[in-house]
This record gives sequence, C-alpha cells and structure tokens, in this order.
Amino acid sequence: MRSYIRKIFQASLVTIFLITFPGSASWAVPVLDQSVDATVATGTRKISGFIYGPISGRDPLERAQIFTVGASGVLTDIEVMVGRLNRVSDPLMWELRDVSAGQPGANVLANGSTAAASFPGLGYGTFPSAFPGSFISLGGLSLIVDVGDVFAIVLRTMESTFAAYSWRSTDIPYAGGSQLTWRNSSDSWLPATSQGDPIYAGFRTFVDPVVEMLEPTTLALMSLGLAGIGFSRKKK
Repeated sequence: MRSYIRKIFQASLVTIFLITFPGSASWAVPVLDQSVDATVATGTRKISGFIYGPISGRDPLERAQIFTVGASGVLTDIEVMVGRLNRVSDPLMWELRDVSAGQPGANVLANGSTAAASFPGLGYGTFPSAFPGSFISLGGLSLIVDVGDVFAIVLRTMESTFAAYSWRSTDIPYAGGSQLTWRNSSDSWLPATSQGDPIYAGFRTFVDPVVEMLEPTTLALMSLGLAGIGFSRKKK
C-alpha cells in the first residue's frame, strides 16, 4: 500500500513539473546576441587591427574588444573577423576576461587557441594583401551570463611575423564596448584608433537562452521530485 501511495505521489510531482516547466525555461538553440560587422564603415577605407608576437625591435601586440551581454543564458560561442598571413603557423590564442575600469581584468573566464589554418589566408607579404570578410569561431564555450555583463575578448599570438593576424575593424561605433591594444612596454591597455578615430573589432557572440531560467516554483518542484525519488530508493 505504501509503495502504491509513493508511486502516485511521484507521478503527481512529475505531472506538475511537466506542466510547469515549459513556461519556466526556453530550451532553445543559441541566438545571435552581440555583433559588429567590420565590413561596414563610414567611408571607403578598410581598417585592420594587427596582432603579432615578439619581433626584434617591437613588442608583441595584443588586441581586445569589450562587449556587453544583451541576453541572459549561456554564452556558447564567440566569432571574430580575423585572417592571417599565409606563412603564419602559430595559433591564435584567445581569452574571455572580466572588465575592470574599462579595461580587460585579471580574471580569465575562458580561454583556448585556434589553429592558424582555421583563418583565411590574406597573402604572403609583410602586410596582408586582402582583408578578412567572414566570422570564424574561436571554439565552443559554456558560460552563464546575464544581461548587462561586460567582458573582453582578448587575442594574442606568439607568431613573430609582423601583422601575423589581422582583426578587421570598423569606425562605426559599437555602444557596448571599445577596442583596445596592449604592448609590453606600455603596461596598460590603450584605445585602438585609425587615423585618430576609435575603431571596433568585427565579432559576434551567441547565447543560448535556456537558463532563462528555472523559476523558483520549478526549482521547488524539481527538488521535491528528486527528494521523492531518493526516498523511494532508500526505502527499497
């Protein structure tokens, strides 16, 4: 009899959960959140932000693009409009950092590297003979984010070729953040500019709104359900 009552109790919890859950979370596919299309500019000039490693007579040059999250959920992917000189072999290293006082902070929330071959070749010379025109994924990630969170995409490489990588940029303002550059000698992040104007790096972020989220009622029902299952197993 007690076993029968437990089964009815558990079945009731599952039914209530299934009725409540669809309105409590949106099991969705990732959607485009933030985007800067660097193929668009106010004039006819094309803008490129170079990234390279230690070179004789030059400090390594790293770049960062700050962005502001527009949708709560799970940040699943970051894409950048980056190309490389064809002879480059060292990967592009990336980090997702917090932001403090308008600059990339010390906390690295996610990081990785993307093989050079993943990016389109832009020529063999000292400078690219072409400009990247498509977005390349840096690799999957899974980070819970909220509306208004501010992060920095930081790109670097050890490739000792001048203009090893090219991060295409635009002079059309992006309200969610700025592009910055860093050299060892400066010891701080400086605004990225072209002919004195601020520039913004081409990038896209994707957020899965699935964690929009379990409401308190849903969480309570889930807890009760798990407790009931645990109680049943313990009694058995």
